[in-house]
Amino acid sequence: MLRDCASCRLSLPSDAGNSTFCDPLSDNQSPSIRKRKLRWILSAFNEVTRLGIAGGRLRRRRVKAPLLYGGLGVSGTKRKEAPIASLAACAARPFKCSSGAAAAAAAMEVRSDWASLPPELTELIAARVLAANMVDYMSMRAVCACWRASTASPRDPSLRDARLRPRGWVALCDGDGVRPRPTHARSVAFLCTATGRCVRVRLPELRGHRIVGFTDGLLILLNKGTTAVRVLHPFTRVAVDLPPIGPIIMTMVKDQLSRAWVRAAVCMSQNSIAVVVWFLNAAGVVVAEPGSPCWSVVHHSLQLASAVPFQGRLYGVIRSKMVVLQIYPQSLDPYSYIAPIPRFDLPQNYSLFLVESAARLLLVLRHFSHDNPIQPGIWTSPVCLV
Repeated sequence: MLRDCASCRLSLPSDAGNSTFCDPLSDNQSPSIRKRKLRWILSAFNEVTRLGIAGGRLRRRRVKAPLLYGGLGVSGTKRKEAPIASLAACAARPFKCSSGAAAAAAAMEVRSDWASLPPELTELIAARVLAANMVDYMSMRAVCACWRASTASPRDPSLRDARLRPRGWVALCDGDGVRPRPTHARSVAFLCTATGRCVRVRLPELRGHRIVGFTDGLLILLNKGTTAVRVLHPFTRVAVDLPPIGPIIMTMVKDQLSRAWVRAAVCMSQNSIAVVVWFLNAAGVVVAEPGSPCWSVVHHSLQLASAVPFQGRLYGVIRSKMVVLQIYPQSLDPYSYIAPIPRFDLPQNYSLFLVESAARLLLVLRHFSHDNPIQPGIWTSPVCLV
C-alpha cells in the first residue's frame, strides 16, 4: 500500500497523513507499522542526501554501491531516473516526516549562494584581497556580475592610486621585451614574489617600444621612433603618455653610446605621477608629468651610480661623494643626504646598488675579482638605510 508523490518521486506509505506518523517509535503502533515507517524514513533520507543542486534544479548522483545503515539491516541501490523537481515542491507536501529527514531537507534547501552576498561584505572581502594582490582582485571581480557591481574598477586612468598597481610582480624580460620564441614576442612574464606564481601577459603595446624602467609592476616604455615615453599597466592596459624625450637627450648627452643607457622610474608628484629619467654613463636627471609640454631638468651635474623608486620617491647613489641622496622630489637643501655610505674595505672593482626589501631601503655592495673580472661578483651583506 504505497502511493507515489509526483513532485519528488518518493514512495510514501498510504497512511502517511496520520498524525502518529510523526513519531515512528510511538508505543501505540504495532511493530510491523513501526518497522515499515522507519524503513520509509531511511529511504527518504537516502533520497534527500543523494540529491545534487545544479542550476536551481536537483539532480541525482549515480551511486553504484548500496547504502547500508548500520545496525538496521536496511540497504538500497540507486535508481536511474530523470532529474527531479526542486526540493521546495517536496517541502509543500501535506504529510509530516521525522526530524532527521526534515533537517536533511532543510540543509539541502539552504544553498550557499555566493552571488547573493551583501554588498558591504563583498566590499570588505574585496578590500582585503586588493591589499594582498591586485591581480587576485581582478580575478575576484570576474566571478560574477554581482561582485563586479559591488567593487570598484581596477582601471585607474591616472595610475596614481598605488593600491591598483601590480605591486610585488616582477617583469622577467630584457629591455625590448623580445623572447627567444616567436610565440612569446611582445609578451612579458611576470613573477609574483610573494607566491612564486608566474603569468605571461601579451602586450601588443610593446610593438615599436623599448622598456626602460619598472616601478610597482608598471612598465615605462620609450618609443624607438618618436622617443615619446609611456607608462603602461600590464594587467589593466591603462596607459599614460608623456612628451618625447629626444630633444633634451640630444642636449644633455653628447656621447651617442651613453644615450642608449636610459633608465626611468615612476614617482608621485603633487597632483599626478611623474616619470624621472637618468643616464648611467652621463650626468643629468630630468622629469616630466602627464600633460607637460616638455621635460625639465632636475639635476644638471649629478651622475647616479644606482637609483631605485621607494615609497613614491627616487633615491640614488652618488659614488663620487659616497652618499645616498633623495633625487625626486628635490629636498630643500640640495646638498643634504639621507645616509652616508659606510666606508667598507672597498676593493678596486665594485658596484653599489639600492634595493627595496620588506618595505626597507637597502644598500648592497658587489665587488669583482681583480684576476678574473668575468667571474660573477661577490655580494656583501646589505646595509639598511631607510
